[in-house]
Amino acid sequence: MKSVMNTFASVALAFTASIAHAQPFIEFHIQAVVDSQFEVLPEEFKIVFDASEPTTPLSLGRYSLQAVYVDNQQSSSNVSDSPMIAGDQTESVFASGALFYRPSTDQLEIYADDSSVTIRSVLGDFSDIASSIPDDPAAFLVDTTDPDAKMTYSNYFNEGLEWTLQDGFTERSSFENSTGAFSVRVRVVEDPNAPEPCDADLNKDGVLDFFDVSAYIDLYSNGCP
Repeated sequence: MKSVMNTFASVALAFTASIAHAQPFIEFHIQAVVDSQFEVLPEEFKIVFDASEPTTPLSLGRYSLQAVYVDNQQSSSNVSDSPMIAGDQTESVFASGALFYRPSTDQLEIYADDSSVTIRSVLGDFSDIASSIPDDPAAFLVDTTDPDAKMTYSNYFNEGLEWTLQDGFTERSSFENSTGAFSVRVRVVEDPNAPEPCDADLNKDGVLDFFDVSAYIDLYSNGCP
C-alpha cells in the first residue's frame, strides 16, 4: 500500500484563484483508493455545480444543490490485489450528484451516486447558502485551524477513510484493517465539461503545437526570473 499512499499523499485541497465569471461552475475532482481485506478499490469522479443556481432548502436545516455534470470513473468488479495493474480496469459510469450543507454542524457533503466526501468545518462563509453556493474554491477548503476539522470518504461498498489533523488517514469502513487515502481538488471552470488543464499548453490556446515549443524556448532563453 506504500505506493498508494505516496500517490495520494496529500489531502489538502488545491485551488485556483477566484476570478470573475459570467456563470461560474465549481468542480470537485475526487480520487481515492481503499485497500480492504478483499481487494483494492480505486475510484475517481468529477462533479460540477452551477454556483449561480439557488439551493433547495431541506428538512433539518439542510440545503442541497443538484450537480450539472458528473463523471464517475468506477472501478471494475475484478481489480487485482495490487494498485499496479495492467490494462484499463475502470469504466465511465453515468452518475447523479448533489451537494448538501448542514449549517448546524458546518458540514459539507458531496455525493456522486453511492460515493461521498464530507468536509466538516469548511473555511468559507456559507451564510448565503440559500441563494447560491460560494463561487470561490477557497471557500470549500477544510479549516485546518479548527482542531475538530475532519474529512471523510465513503464508497459504494460501504468502505471509507477518515482524515483529521491529528491522526491523518484512518479506517472508517465495515471491514477491518482497510487502508488507503483520498484527495480532493476544487477549481472554477467556465464549462461543466472542461478538460483538465495541460501544463504543456504554454500559450493556453487549447492546442499542443509548435507555438508551445516556441514559448518554451523563449522561457528557457530568458531563464528564471
